[in-house]
Amino acid sequence: MDDVEITVWHYFSLDQALTACILSQQCGRLEAKEKTDATGEGGPSEHMAYAIGSVIASFSFLEATINEFYATVSRDNLEMAGGRGGLDPVDRQGIAAIAKDAERLPTLTQFRLALAVLRKPPLDPRTQTYADADLLRKLRNELVHYTPRMRPADRGEPDSSSDSHALVAGLLQRHFEPNAFFADSANPYFPQKCLGHGCTAWAWNAALAFADTFHQRIGIRPVYEDARAQGRLKP
Repeated sequence: MDDVEITVWHYFSLDQALTACILSQQCGRLEAKEKTDATGEGGPSEHMAYAIGSVIASFSFLEATINEFYATVSRDNLEMAGGRGGLDPVDRQGIAAIAKDAERLPTLTQFRLALAVLRKPPLDPRTQTYADADLLRKLRNELVHYTPRMRPADRGEPDSSSDSHALVAGLLQRHFEPNAFFADSANPYFPQKCLGHGCTAWAWNAALAFADTFHQRIGIRPVYEDARAQGRLKP
């Protein structure tokens, strides 16, 4: 008797989406309690862990989403871009033809390339949706590829430095309130004041808006739609 190979397909983008939202919710709970136990339990250290994880997961959700799009296009039995999705056979062939080359491109460029191949309206970098997703990318890179440096204390004035920390921080401050644990301190804005519930909620909403725009333009149902309908995608 021949062996039967059983294979399983998993949409990890949904796990990243839920991770981003669950960790963001935890940030919000801790900030609301303003609990600062001497051991660090439930205080700033735990809060920072949730915030870092949520921001990274938000952009990882976008990475997984576009990777799944290109990977499913040649699969007749899968949703999203596959045979059970919303793309017609000609469009699937067009995406399949560039899938390998797309792997080497930056994440947001992969989304733009797919829309171009499908002859759909582009994701314009000048729009707020694109700008927010790109700012999320920069923040994620600051966390994942962190470079330590001396930062001036926050005296309530914009940081005039020209390094990447200061440039990203200056843009982020316009979008959300600072972390409640450090809002009244003289700590530099990045990372302590930046990484709070306001930041995680903004990060997830930026990622979701970008993904929604992409799916709407190509006319396919996102794999995260059921989770959203169930109220599970609230940061």
